[in-house]
Order: sequence, then structure tokens, then C-alpha cells
Amino acid sequence: MRLSKLYFLVVLTFSATLLEAQTATITRVVFDENEMPLPNVNIESENQGTFSDINGFYILEIIADQETTITFSHIGNKKLVLKDLILNTNENYEFNPVLKNEAILIAEVVVTPVGSRHAEGITTISPDMVRNIPGTNAGVENILKLLPGYPPTMSLVPSTW
Repeated sequence: MRLSKLYFLVVLTFSATLLEAQTATITRVVFDENEMPLPNVNIESENQGTFSDINGFYILEIIADQETTITFSHIGNKKLVLKDLILNTNENYEFNPVLKNEAILIAEVVVTPVGSRHAEGITTISPDMVRNIPGTNAGVENILKLLPGYPPTMSLVPSTW
């Protein structure tokens, strides 16, 4: 019984290692038409996805030994599709895609409000009111105490910078 459990664990470990090793990696940098690195490009295959970093660099792991379609997309650029790519197990494929700009012309944009808001609770303090604040220091902390909704338990501490 103990020998069969040991045999099962060995087979399970070996099969997990085989499943893990059946991937390939696509990596490099995504560029725009001006040969500048393009950040935040969405890169996806059938079952995996990633984004390019601020320098346009990306790494995408895909399943090896089967046809894969990779799509590179970015707002303001045309989609680039790499079809029927087959990579071997543990292969590192370097691909530097260049995404072309996509201009969309819009004739007219109309913005209409859906609703309106009414401001409530606005308090206006006149200069005469500020001059007549009781106390030796007519500072901001005393002015704030006059505002409605100011919690009396709150203490204001002046900033040190």
C-alpha cells in the first residue's frame, strides 16, 4: 500500500513537470510608426494575455506545439494580428511589432446635459464678519468655527510647513 502511494506521487510529480514545460515565450518591444516604444499595448492569444510596460517591453507565454494567434491592440493604433504561429517547447521567440496610427474623423460632437444640480449649503462670509470675529487671533481656525456643520469637538492644528 505504501509503495503504491509513493509510485502515485512520483507519477504525479513527473506529469506536472511535463505539463509545465510545454510552453513557449514571445518577447520584445512594441513600437509605434515613429519607432518609439509604445506602452500599455494589449497583447493576447487564445488563452493568455499581457500588457506592454512603460518602455513597450512585453513577455507572453503561450502553449507550445500548436497554432496560436497573437493580437496586439492599442487605442489610436491599428490592430496587428500574428496568425498561425507555432513555437516549440521552451522556445523564446523575439518579435518587435510596429503598430500603425489609426485616425478616426468625427464630423460633429454634441454634448447635452442629462440633468442639472442645485448647489446647497454654500456659506458666504463677508470681510466685515471676519473683522468682528471675537478672540485675539482672527485666523482661519476661528473662521471655520463659524461655518455650519463644523464639529465642535474637532481641533485645528496649524501646519508646520
